[in-house]
Amino acid sequence: MLGSRVRCVCQALCVRLPYKDRDILVFSSPGRRDKREDITVRVSLDGGDNWPFQRLVRPGPGNYTWLAAGRPVKA
Repeated sequence: MLGSRVRCVCQALCVRLPYKDRDILVFSSPGRRDKREDITVRVSLDGGDNWPFQRLVRPGPGNYTWLAAGRPVKA
């Protein structure tokens, strides 16, 4: 991982998802710092101090990343 803080040169996006008593951060960016490759999504449960979950969503050359969050469902 890139240390406790996620660092990215460009093409990154972060979405905040409020859930119960915490904010979940979802961060997408190239997995490499030197090239726009290996698009990876990371998740933080503590405001971005740690990023314990990550998933490679597109290996190899990538492009800009996008994330979207919908509205909470009302019962």
